Amino acid sequence: MAQLNEPAPKASMAKVCIRMPDGPYVTIQASPMHGMDGAVHLAVLFGPAKPADILPLVCEAYGLSEREKQILGQIVRGSSTKELARALHISAYTVQDHLKSIFVKTGVSSRRELIWQLFSRFGVEAGSRE
Repeated sequence: MAQLNEPAPKASMAKVCIRMPDGPYVTIQASPMHGMDGAVHLAVLFGPAKPADILPLVCEAYGLSEREKQILGQIVRGSSTKELARALHISAYTVQDHLKSIFVKTGVSSRRELIWQLFSRFGVEAGSRE
């Protein structure tokens, strides 16, 4: 059997996040591995999806804008309105306007309800830093 060199550069790694029939999300990563004999092999990894893998799917499903995606990501991490405004260099009122838009698009009326929906429907854990 040929020994394998280091994996190809990260740019050639493919990654997908899917939901399993019984509910949890899983990531599948694949990367070509080049053998010393010139043969190309494929390394495949399966693992539980992290919130960072799931949130883009949630944002796409709800049609969130780029700024709304940024805000949702920070809300999941537990950021306050003031922290969001400071980090994104916008006013607290603008943050509130974006939150209202997120609430309308997701069908909720509060941050608490939004986090609950993300947790119960998509398995995203609040406060996660990944």
